[in-house]
Amino acid sequence: MFLKSVLRNVLGMGASQLINVASQLIVPPLFIHFYGIPLYGEYLALTATASYLSTLNFGLTTYSTNQLSIYRQKADWQSFDELQASTQMMLLFVLLIALALSACFFLVPLPRLLHLTMPSLEASGTAFFLALQVIINLVFGYYNTLYTVIEQNHRALAMGNLRRFSGSFACVPLLFLHASMVLLAFAGFFATLLSSVWAIYALRRDAPNLPMGLKAAKRSVIVSILKPSAMFGLIYLQNILLFQAPVIIFQRLLGPVAVVTFTITRTIFGLARQFITILTMMVQPEITYSYGAGNKQKLLNIFLYTEKIVFAVIPVVNLGTLLLSPLLLSLWMHKPELFDLPVFCLMAAISAAMSMKEHKQNFQFSTNRHQLLSVIIFSGNVLLVVVGIPVTKLYGLTGFEVLWLIAEIAQMFLIYSENRKLFDHEPAVSIKPIFKLIANVGIGLPVCLVGLSQFSGASPMMQIAFTSIFVIALSAVSYFLYDLRDAARQIGARLHTLGPKLGFRGPGH
Repeated sequence: MFLKSVLRNVLGMGASQLINVASQLIVPPLFIHFYGIPLYGEYLALTATASYLSTLNFGLTTYSTNQLSIYRQKADWQSFDELQASTQMMLLFVLLIALALSACFFLVPLPRLLHLTMPSLEASGTAFFLALQVIINLVFGYYNTLYTVIEQNHRALAMGNLRRFSGSFACVPLLFLHASMVLLAFAGFFATLLSSVWAIYALRRDAPNLPMGLKAAKRSVIVSILKPSAMFGLIYLQNILLFQAPVIIFQRLLGPVAVVTFTITRTIFGLARQFITILTMMVQPEITYSYGAGNKQKLLNIFLYTEKIVFAVIPVVNLGTLLLSPLLLSLWMHKPELFDLPVFCLMAAISAAMSMKEHKQNFQFSTNRHQLLSVIIFSGNVLLVVVGIPVTKLYGLTGFEVLWLIAEIAQMFLIYSENRKLFDHEPAVSIKPIFKLIANVGIGLPVCLVGLSQFSGASPMMQIAFTSIFVIALSAVSYFLYDLRDAARQIGARLHTLGPKLGFRGPGH
């Protein structure tokens, strides 16, 4: 049952990543082609500004989803109903506050604050509809997660994919018509709203007995979930502090071209890292279910096996992406001049460190053992942004990236100590895999530098050939470095057992 659930999650997350990849491959090149790099940079700055509204969720959805799953595993139905109703009551307040704040964009001089060239009314209208799209995802995304609570995570992923697909691609036809920024933002908002309404209808159809009213809401329950939810909110702030705050800093200090360079670099490695995230996130519901049922041995096995697989894949994906980056920029963006060797090399190292950290934090995250985790991540990222402002003034993008890499590695080691506490200092939870991965990336990165200096200007076939050889060699090193033979045997045995249940038959049938 465990592997079947994981396979369903893999399919759902695979579809999600395909949608994400498709949107990143299609929308930015079209935007740059029809509107130019400076205007695209301004649109990104407005998107980053509107995204700050996502902090109003302050982790409520994540905490409630985890806790509802734990209550369900324990068959504590009274607590389940009270938490469910109280969460919906709080989301109603969040919706009202968010709508009021989004209207304030018409009162703020955005062009002056963000150094924009577009008219004030167009900037405000664009930010307003971008904010409404954030609000829809913020509030109505909760109802998707309820599928996870009733152990139908594949349906939660499907509904989330529908919302992302509609919001991402609604503006594509308008790009060809060179529509205004306001109309582009409105199209994304309206498509997201329609898909969210459909998702709620589908949930009521698929789970008619799931309580959806407000009657069981209690003030005491609302108060009790504020602190742990706020702690999750501090974790979610890393999306703002790491991905949106730098955009605004670069827009003000370095200009829109630097914003686009940074965003494209981050997007390329972000897309690559999403495939690693699939490996990490596919077991997230099982972590919560195992913890809720008190099955510590199963939880430990999930940790150890996923650590081996994820850590083996991290250098292969990130360093392989680094080698292909010049070719991607030429074929995808038709902007080979955007390739900046120091910026891309540092982003590859940052992406590898983030993948390590995300695997470690996932276990704290999924068990609601996240209080100190939230302090570690929030403090580290605030320090990064504060110190990053003068560093960016002095050393530009590369200076900020060096600082970011240091912050990611420091946070990862601190989160490892929290993993040790989660497993009661189990000896099998060792720091050795982390040092192995750091050494693997540290040795592979200079090889990439040599390859880029020799082949970045070569033909596409030569670049692909060198990258393929490098990836195969690094994969072999990672396979033996993390001793994946045992994990492969375990997965093979489970697949063999599960095959007939999924409808697969051997050659003799």
